Amino acid sequence: MNRRLLITGGNGQVATEYQLGNEVEGWEFYFFSREELDITNQSSIIKMCKEIYPDAILNLAAYTNVERAEKEDTSKAFDINSTGSKNLAIVCNKLNIPLIHISTDYVFDGNTIEPYTEKSLENPINQYGRTKYLGEKWIQECHNWYYIIRVSWVYSSHSKNFLTTMLKLAQERSEVSVVDDQFGSPTSAKEVCRAIDIVLKNLDKANTGIYHFSGMGRTTWSEFAAEIFRQVHVNVKVNGVPASSWPSKVERPSNSYMSSEKFAETFGQFPSHWKNALTDVIKESRIIPIKVGDSVILEGVQHIVMTTDWLRQVARISPKDNLEKTIEIPFELLML
Repeated sequence: MNRRLLITGGNGQVATEYQLGNEVEGWEFYFFSREELDITNQSSIIKMCKEIYPDAILNLAAYTNVERAEKEDTSKAFDINSTGSKNLAIVCNKLNIPLIHISTDYVFDGNTIEPYTEKSLENPINQYGRTKYLGEKWIQECHNWYYIIRVSWVYSSHSKNFLTTMLKLAQERSEVSVVDDQFGSPTSAKEVCRAIDIVLKNLDKANTGIYHFSGMGRTTWSEFAAEIFRQVHVNVKVNGVPASSWPSKVERPSNSYMSSEKFAETFGQFPSHWKNALTDVIKESRIIPIKVGDSVILEGVQHIVMTTDWLRQVARISPKDNLEKTIEIPFELLML
């Protein structure tokens, strides 16, 4: 009989990646959105556990809007990232089942040039980081069987994230300005799912602890953007600018690159290099070099690309001799 994994945050970026077809032998996945399972309410968790009887819980629920967490939604971020994590840990402890929890590089202040390890001192510098750090501490205090996996700069071909934002900007501009003095490592949602899969196959109390799992290779946001455009063959110039040139009410770590050596030593696998992981996402998602104004051939007729939607991977095109007539078509059916 398959074991059951209860997954919170079922409509988030990583959960969506899981639902695209990821399977782990011997496990059945049960996804629950925030509306279906409120982790800020311990009774809600207990009720769902009585229905599912999970063998483990994966917490993908998180408040991740760093800007709004600073002032407007501080209480909401605390409730979900801190109290919610504590509630899950308490319930998992009662049921004697493992809790897998996704955390963040933002638990660090960024005031070092060395890669952060699991032994590095946490010192979050914004409210989002503080709520995630407190969630980590409460998990450790309330449970003795947990896997806290810290990831960084998570992206995917779906949801709103850095990759889809850059692809959208590529449709509108010939050049973009991107921060070049914040260092870290992009980690695809697909890679995060792989890390979780590895942990699921090695559930042993002896492995309880905090682990870092982020793309190999240190880079900047501007280098990440340039690599995106290079791999999708879109000619967009990237201008590197300091973070200080962008008005923001939130302080962010200047360096949050993490070492994943402990994960590799424990489970036998390293994360992919961030450039290779990006290639996998682009290939799997069939992202093609297409921009508004491009000429495409459909059924032997020349059309012009009028609009693009990179999240849905569709474009609206018009016959060259009748621009008022438009049809929507998936990217994959277009021939440049």
